Amino acid sequence: MFTSIMSFVLYIFLLYHLYLIKNNTTTQETFRWGDLTHNIKKRDYLKKRNRSRNNSKYPKPISKSQRKKENEMMESLRHLPKLEDLDNIYNNGFISNLKEVFSVAME
Repeated sequence: MFTSIMSFVLYIFLLYHLYLIKNNTTTQETFRWGDLTHNIKKRDYLKKRNRSRNNSKYPKPISKSQRKKENEMMESLRHLPKLEDLDNIYNNGFISNLKEVFSVAME
């Protein structure tokens, strides 16, 4: 029973590392990419909400402190690129990435 559980865990571990090789990223970079995409989506959501609030005939009331907080958040996220413009320049495709990983390991 223990060996089957450990085999399953190691299999998942192997799959995760193949995913990292496929994208040519490290674990830390994977989490940073996730944070970046989350912040871009948050910025786009706030833009959309502000646009709909401004175009609405009966906008929901919002407190000055909430509006100030949203404006500060928008200002801090303004410099981020569009989500579709993001690209990992080190990703050369799965086979090339695999060769790169194993050629470094052989040296």
